[in-house]
Amino acid sequence: MVVVWIISVLPLLDFSALKSQFKSNRFLLLFVLFYFWHFIGVLYSNNKEAALFDLEVKLSLCILPLFFIAIPYNKVVFIQSLKAFIEGCMVAILICILHASYIYFYTQQISSFFYTELSYFHHPSYASLYAMFAIVLLAESFFDDSLALFNEKKSFILIGCLFVFILFLFSKIAVILSGILIFYYLFRWYLSNKKSLFKLIWIGIALFLFTAIVIKSEVISNRVKEFANSVVFSNHDDVGGTSLRSFVWKASVTLISEKPFVGYGNGDAKEVLLAYYDTHDIKIAGEKKLNAHNQFFQTALSLGSFAALFLLIILFSYTRLAVQNNNIIYIFFLGLVFFNFLVESMLETQAGVVFISFVNSLLFWHNQNNPHLNKIK
Repeated sequence: MVVVWIISVLPLLDFSALKSQFKSNRFLLLFVLFYFWHFIGVLYSNNKEAALFDLEVKLSLCILPLFFIAIPYNKVVFIQSLKAFIEGCMVAILICILHASYIYFYTQQISSFFYTELSYFHHPSYASLYAMFAIVLLAESFFDDSLALFNEKKSFILIGCLFVFILFLFSKIAVILSGILIFYYLFRWYLSNKKSLFKLIWIGIALFLFTAIVIKSEVISNRVKEFANSVVFSNHDDVGGTSLRSFVWKASVTLISEKPFVGYGNGDAKEVLLAYYDTHDIKIAGEKKLNAHNQFFQTALSLGSFAALFLLIILFSYTRLAVQNNNIIYIFFLGLVFFNFLVESMLETQAGVVFISFVNSLLFWHNQNNPHLNKIK
């Protein structure tokens, strides 16, 4: 998909304006610098093949920002890109539902419509992140007429579909964040000057659906209980996802403390974690070959604590620019990325790398060319 996008924007490239474009978009190079830091990790990795594969996975962090620097700003391209993203999400959801229905027809297992069995293309964490960002785009279009993505009625229907999809995926962080997003926008919508009774009805429906789905669904209820009662169990073979993460995080912190400055190299970080799981009899984590499930820990394991700090500085720098321009979409995007970084190593797969690199570059491109564009109304 990245290759298709690059080919499609080739006619837009304007190298004669590259100098001025570089000046206004130079902060896009932060992720490029982060990418090149990984070349250092290759030098002291014992597993060179894994280290080079890591560079391949993260290549979009370098390529996409450079392309956006070379493309003069075009509002139509920006809007159409956002619209295409939402439409792509809806097509993906439809395919996931059809696939789940097909599995259910043969197995008669209701679990076909939940969590990993529902998410056909990616792990639920990534699918939920895409859906949450789509909700932000659709909801923000109610307050920013210049977005003009879809009409109000269609946007409401799409937001409802996306929210229900997130509930059934039940990535715990996504349910919490999407719930906050929904009620934030409903409250903001209620405070505006339109149809107060109609808004109250929508708020009531949202509350009712959220409560009913959580209470009535055994699958979701069990995961809520697991999340609420998360503790560190002595039996490593009988833990849920939340508790398993606590083992993985403790293992990561222990390993980072042994090599805090340079890490183990981006080719060896995962092997070191797997060896720790084996030594400490954390069988499930070893069988699933889990990474650190926290991008900052994962980066510190690979390249050291300073690299993890640099990644945090990158997010802070972009957030600062977004806040200066009152760019609500960009602020929410970076917030979603940050909170997902806390529970997933999202830059270890192309599902995370391509999405984060492309959307960040797109929103930065728009942000820098439209000062004070999205003031709260």
